[in-house]
Amino acid sequence: MTTVTDKPATGAVETTPDPWAAVAAQLTDIAADLAALARSGVPVPNYFELSLMPGDHGDDESVVRCIDAVARVLLDKPGQVSKMCDGSYHYDAKGRRGPVSISLLNVISTEFAERRKHIDELAAMREQLAAAEADAARLRARLAERTDAALTEDAEQNDDA
Repeated sequence: MTTVTDKPATGAVETTPDPWAAVAAQLTDIAADLAALARSGVPVPNYFELSLMPGDHGDDESVVRCIDAVARVLLDKPGQVSKMCDGSYHYDAKGRRGPVSISLLNVISTEFAERRKHIDELAAMREQLAAAEADAARLRARLAERTDAALTEDAEQNDDA
């Protein structure tokens, strides 16, 4: 994929390769190079890692949007806020695709990280509340069924008496 830009002053058209397409092409070349090692007798490394630092450093929203988008494509999950040992924060996503470990991360501001953590905690609490409400509704329905059955049985016993 390429981006086409018209330059009205000169009438020229400039094409710029899409950066993701360029990276994908390089990774395809790397995969072909690795495939050339098949059945070569060269020992296979125990660990393969693909590490990306997506997003514009300093733009927290960009970092989160980019990491979430790439993580969903590569790992089928969004990123998360992680506190580092020095007190700074990263937004990251980690996982595996076969033998390849994938790591996406970039720095985010402390203020943004703390706000995001609170938002994520609230979302988790809302999910827990919804699950608890669904459980309560199921229990109420079972109680109603049992109450109806008990009342019916009691009425039948009184009719027999």
